[in-house]
Amino acid sequence: MKYSIQKEDYNIVDERRLWVHNSIDNDIFEKGNFLYMYTRSTDYTQKGIIKIGETGSLGDERSVKQRVSEQPNSTDTEPLLLLFVLDCKPFVEKGILKHGKELEDYIHNHFDKYHWTDGAGTEWYKVDVDDVIKLIRLKVGDENIGLKTFEPHFLQKIVNCQILDIIDNDRDESYIVAELCARFGKTLDFLELWNELYKNYNADVMILPSYMHSVFTSFGNEILGNFKDEKIGKWTNFSDVVIIDTRDNNWQEKFNKFYGNKRLMIFVSCQTPENSFKKFEPIVNIPEEKRFMLIDEADYGAHTAVSKKLIDYLGKNKIKIVTSGTAIGKAVKILD
Repeated sequence: MKYSIQKEDYNIVDERRLWVHNSIDNDIFEKGNFLYMYTRSTDYTQKGIIKIGETGSLGDERSVKQRVSEQPNSTDTEPLLLLFVLDCKPFVEKGILKHGKELEDYIHNHFDKYHWTDGAGTEWYKVDVDDVIKLIRLKVGDENIGLKTFEPHFLQKIVNCQILDIIDNDRDESYIVAELCARFGKTLDFLELWNELYKNYNADVMILPSYMHSVFTSFGNEILGNFKDEKIGKWTNFSDVVIIDTRDNNWQEKFNKFYGNKRLMIFVSCQTPENSFKKFEPIVNIPEEKRFMLIDEADYGAHTAVSKKLIDYLGKNKIKIVTSGTAIGKAVKILD
């Protein structure tokens, strides 16, 4: 299963009764018309089943918290894991749904052959959460369901303003160095910066060379979200981004498919041997005004001879940002 059941990914409402996945931003204590999905750890890992239910459609509005607490698990030794909550009210007001029960019935009918009745009670299905969310998005016509909107904190805004000011005043061939403190949130910060660069300069390609491959994991997690699926994602801000990982054998095929149609985040390993640089030719040929380069965790390996050759080979970029996590939040410009 793709969805996390790790304790650190949940907000603990009741240690024994209810854990709420941290991707849920709906108020589970508010009475209303909600669709919800939950499971138990062993049900999910051993059987792959989830419960799909709703509350409030028949005039008896209850909160998700109330509805879930009514489930017969008082003797269970493990809590219920609330995976997903959708407020149906906006779609009822738009006339897309009559009520949440309509959406619940639609989901149940669609997954009828996956209905699980072996001791689990009603409304349990052997399906992935991400498949249910895809179906909901198709039904109500909202691609942002399952996504949240990222709001940068004050210091992130300050650093991005510094970087944009440098770029606005001097876009010659130089590096912008951002030394940021630990836990600053630089991954999301630079994704939000990319939104500004796209809006102001039409820079729709981010080239991300790094010696540290964990960088790719960090950025991938923020783009793909809990489901590791580009069709679901995590944030509304970056829902138009497609990841191109040049370590994959078919990356050029994916590049050709999406270049010019989507924003592209391109992972390039600085551990690539020099005799393999030629495979990056499609990246080199991207017009320099359409791209910018982010060299993340630059204090780990980016200074080596091969890394420097690779960065030079990838071509000139009007905007080059170098980051590390070793100082207070600030951005400065240095010459080549």
